Formats: sequence, structure tokens, C-alpha cells
Amino acid sequence: MLFPYLFESIWSLYVSQILVGTSNVFIALSLQNVLGNDATKETRDYYFSMFALAVAGGALVGPVMGGYLADHFSYSAGFLVSMIISILLIGFAFFIPVTIKEQTTEKVSFGASLQLVKDPLIQKALFSSALVLYSKDIFVAYFPLYGTDIGLSTTTIGWILSIQGLAMMIIRFVLPKLLQGLGREVVLFTSILLAGASFLGFSISHNIILFFIFSCLMGFGLGCGQPISMTTTYNASPKSRTGEVLGIRLMTNRLSQFIAPVLFGAVGGWIGVVSVFYVSGAFLIGGAIIMKPRKNHDEEVST
Repeated sequence: MLFPYLFESIWSLYVSQILVGTSNVFIALSLQNVLGNDATKETRDYYFSMFALAVAGGALVGPVMGGYLADHFSYSAGFLVSMIISILLIGFAFFIPVTIKEQTTEKVSFGASLQLVKDPLIQKALFSSALVLYSKDIFVAYFPLYGTDIGLSTTTIGWILSIQGLAMMIIRFVLPKLLQGLGREVVLFTSILLAGASFLGFSISHNIILFFIFSCLMGFGLGCGQPISMTTTYNASPKSRTGEVLGIRLMTNRLSQFIAPVLFGAVGGWIGVVSVFYVSGAFLIGGAIIMKPRKNHDEEVST
């Protein structure tokens, strides 16, 4: 966050995003493995849901804070505040309790790691996680452009983005109960379908009230995918290689985050920003159809 604060240029954003992206991989992987090791099979859904709830809390506060700082001060002020918060959290990290479980000590090749992905449950978890994460990032990146095109203020755009973060917090708070009552496959299918329909809703309306509603519904939908994929990935992993498989999950997520902006940037530049919402909605609905629940999904429920 220091670079774009000191240097208001495009190269400073490139540098900052390389550093932030690299750091985020270590932070997310470490915290997910710590939570997975500390949890039992019965409490893991709850632990990962609460972890995702905290992440959604950041998604709620960040856009509102960023929009307010940009409108009333400057974009640089947003980077400065983010930098200060990051520095404060370094000290907090030392107080996180860690439960260490025995991990494999043998050297494992990258190819051997990828062999773990043959498990159908892990494949579904990786696919749903990548689909949800790229969709969230695409919305955060392109809705401000779309909103600016139709005359929305930066503050209004920030509030619409934050409503999605609030919806993610709410759904993740009740997610363990939903999984107990409906099962993983039904919840995952319904949530991704809802997110896809909400994406399409943004493309056919310019009404601010509807934007808030669609953002909320999209948050409900996208909020389910990440904690479900984390739990499924951890549970299906060999117990001595959980960090390794969670790392593959993050690699898949980052690959989707790398490809999606390039793809949708080309689509948006060629056809228009609104086309991004059409295509993203179609992708999500198609992904939901691919993961449509089987008649017998008791295995996933018990897992």
C-alpha cells in the first residue's frame, strides 16, 4: 500500500498488487491450515464459515471506507489508511494460537501434488471456489466502471459493493445450519445459480434500489462457495498433506483471478462494460448446472 500512496502512477499499482497478491497467498493458506488443524470434523464447517465471515467483514468495511476517503480526501488517502491497518495487524498475528499436526517430511514433486486433484470431491471444490472467487473479483473490478458510466457517485458505488459484503457475512453466519438441513450439493448449486441470476440483473437495470437488492442476493450466493470449498478440500485431503492441497486450491483460485481480468477486459473493451455482467452471469449459471445435485448426495452431506 506504500507504493501507490507515494507514487500516483500505474506502475506503482502493478508493484503493489504483485506484493499484495503474494502476501495474501501466505496469509490465507496459513490461516486456513491453522483452522483446519484445530477443528474437528464436526466443527470444521463452523470454523471455516466464521473465517469466511471475517473476510466478508473486510469486504463490507473496505469499499465504504475507500469510497468515503476517495470522495472527501483523495485516492492516496485510501492507500495510506490501508497501509496503517496492515502494519497494526502484523502485531496481532503473533497472538494467533497454532495447533501443529504432523506433516509429511518426504520431498513431493509438483506432479505428485497434482495427483491429489483426482478426487472428484476436491475437483468440485476447486471448480466452485475458482468460479466464485473470480466472479466476486470481476464484480468488484467492473461494477465501479459500470456505475461511473451510468452516473453513480463513488460513495454510492462503495455502498453497493459493501452491501454484498454484508450479505456474505449474514449467509456465512447461518451457513452451518443450511448445510445441516439441505446438504452441500443443494446449497452450492442454489448459491451459484442465485449469484449468476444477480449478475444478469445488473445488466438489465439502472435502478439504484434494484442494484442494492441484486448486490445483496449476489452476496448471499457468492458467500457460500468459499467456506464450502475450504471444508470439502480439507476433509478430502490426506491428513498429512492438508496444507499442500489447500495450496493447490489457492493456486487454482489465483489462476482464475489471473485469467478472468484479461478475458473480461477484452470482452468489456470490445463490446462494452455491461457485456461483462452478461458473460459472468452466463458462466455462473453454466457452472451451477455442471454442479447440479445428484439424486444421491448423502456422501457429500456426511463429508
